[in-house]
Amino acid sequence: GRGISMGKLLRDDEAVRELCQAIHLDPTGAEAFFHRGSLLRTLAPKRSLVDLSISLLLDSSETNLHAFVHRGMLYLETKRYEEALTDFEHALELDARIRRTQYDVPAPVSKVAVLAFCQMGYIHVHHTKNYMAAIRSYGEAIKEDPTYVQALLSRAECYFRVHRDCGGSEACLDMGVRDYGAAIRLYPDRSEYFILRGKLL
Repeated sequence: GRGISMGKLLRDDEAVRELCQAIHLDPTGAEAFFHRGSLLRTLAPKRSLVDLSISLLLDSSETNLHAFVHRGMLYLETKRYEEALTDFEHALELDARIRRTQYDVPAPVSKVAVLAFCQMGYIHVHHTKNYMAAIRSYGEAIKEDPTYVQALLSRAECYFRVHRDCGGSEACLDMGVRDYGAAIRLYPDRSEYFILRGKLL
C-alpha cells in the first residue's frame, strides 16, 4: 500500500544520499555511479543517464555489464531506440565473454541475455518495423530460455505480422501456431493462448 511505497521512497532517498557521499569521497568509482544511476531511473531519468554514462566511461568491462543493461532500458524508455540497441548489444557481448570464461559446462540461463534479446525484439517490432530482426532476437531469447513464455508469444505475433503485412507465406502462420502451442504446453490453463492460436488456424 501507500505506506510501503513511501517507505521504499524514503529508503531510496537515503540510499541516494549514501551514494552521493561515496562519489564525493571517490569520484573515480564506477560502482557508486552505477548504483545511483539505477536508483534514479524512474525518479530522475536525465540524472540517471548521466550517472550510468559516467559509470561506463570509468568501467566498460564485464564487471560493469549491468550498467549497459540499465542504460539500454533508460534509452528505450526515453525513445532513443538506436542507442538502446547499441547498449543491449554491448551487454550481450560482455555476457557472452563472461560465460565463456566462467563455465566449462553449459552455462545456466542468462537473465541478461533473455532481457536484452527481448528488448531488442520489442524495438524491432514497434519502432524499426523489422519483423525478421525481431524474430531473430526473440529466437535467441527462446534458445537461452525455452520456458520464457513472453518471448514465445512475441515471436508468434511477429510471424503473424510478417504474414499479414509483408506477404509472408503460410509457413509463417504455421510457425506462429507452433509458438503458441509451446506457450500452451507451458501454461495449459491460460485460455487466452488458445484464443491467440485459434486466430491463426
